[in-house]
Order: sequence, then structure tokens, then C-alpha cells
Amino acid sequence: PATRERWALFLALLLAAPYLLFVLQPAIWLSVVVVGLANVGATYQLGLQRRFLVVVPDAMRGQALGLVPTGLMAIQGVTMSLGGWLAEWWAPRIVMSFYAGLAVISIMLLARHMTPAPSGQLEERR
Repeated sequence: PATRERWALFLALLLAAPYLLFVLQPAIWLSVVVVGLANVGATYQLGLQRRFLVVVPDAMRGQALGLVPTGLMAIQGVTMSLGGWLAEWWAPRIVMSFYAGLAVISIMLLARHMTPAPSGQLEERR
């Protein structure tokens, strides 16, 4: 668990940052490599799960584990719709890079919450 927590920030950045390259309109083979590499970053969530489970009371854990993906899917749907709307005026590569930039900024703003807590601090919060 500690190793997963240490890697969470890096992996979250790996999920977003490679998409910044789309502003350069890379060749298709490079695009495939970039997207494949970025998808590895989706595993950042594993590093945050323990923290989530520690702070959520046991009695509410099932509801919380159902609510989080539902909220994420709703937000993703709204932002994808907005991205499609933006792509009516901007080139899709610009929209993808813009979203990647927003994601990197968001991750950096949340970085202190994604770094491992000092040993024992999570257990004390329970």
C-alpha cells in the first residue's frame, strides 16, 4: 500500500501530461504510444483507495464506493460533452491539449492530498 501511495501523484500526471503532445499533431504511431502510456496512469486510483477507505465510516462504505464512480462518470460525461462542443470551434488536438493542461494544473493543485500521509496518520483519523 505504501508504494502505491507514493506512486499516485506520478501516475496521475502520467495519465494527463502525455496528451499535451497532441498540440504538436503527432504521427499516428506516436499518438498510439502516447495514449497507451497515458492509460497506464489510470492506476493512480489504486494508490488513493486506502485513504478513501480509511476516512469513510464502515457503515457508509458501500454507498461511498457506489457514489464515487457515479459522480466521476457524470463529471466525465459533462466534460466530454463540453469538449465536443469546443471541438466545433477549435481543432480536436487543441481541445485535447487544453483538457490535458487543465488536468495537470488540477493534479498539481491537489498534489498535497495525493502524497503519502506520515506513517500512522491515516489510522488516527479513523
